[in-house]
This record gives sequence, C-alpha cells and structure tokens, in this order.
Amino acid sequence: GWHARFHVQDVLRVGRAPSLAAHVAALRAVARRYNISTVFVASDDPSVAGQAAALCPELRFETAPGFNRTQLSECGGKQSDCWLEGRLARGELDPEDVTRSWLVDGSILARG
Repeated sequence: GWHARFHVQDVLRVGRAPSLAAHVAALRAVARRYNISTVFVASDDPSVAGQAAALCPELRFETAPGFNRTQLSECGGKQSDCWLEGRLARGELDPEDVTRSWLVDGSILARG
C-alpha cells in the first residue's frame, strides 16, 4: 500500500516532500524486489493512482472508486493547503465523511 498526500504544500513541506516521480521510482524498486504487481493507493487526491500508472505502466494501481475525496483537499470551497485536523476542528468537514475516508484508506492498504 501507498499513502500519498501531494496537495499539502505548506511552509514545512515545500521543496522537502519527494515528487510523484520519486515515489513511483521507489515503488518500482520495491515491486521488483518483492515481486509485487499491484499497489493499493490511499490518497486525498483521486488522480494520484492514474498519474502513477502513467509513469509506471508495469504496475497496477488500485484505489477506492466512487469515493469523493475532493472535499478533503478543499477549504472554504477552494483548493487549499489547510490541515485536515484543523478543518475538522473548525467544523468545515463532516467527521463521519472523514472517518469513512480513513476506513476506506485502511481497507485499501490492508489488502496489500
């Protein structure tokens, strides 16, 4: 399983987090070493699995289809870098939706 949170680009992370290409290169190396053909992706960005598949067509990238994750990367209706925990505390997100997303992510990662 792979947990990817690329939308978060705050002062602490800009220029420090590995790029998608760097993540995929590491995934490719691990897949070769352990004979893995499928990677389960847990992400707040629904496009990450597709982007990874385009960079690494020899692996299959799976995610939970049908779960609308856009609300997890928005703040006040705009794409944002707001911390999820802060947005929950301010009441901007439904705690049940966030809990469901965590359960879905955990389920995806457990399949690996």
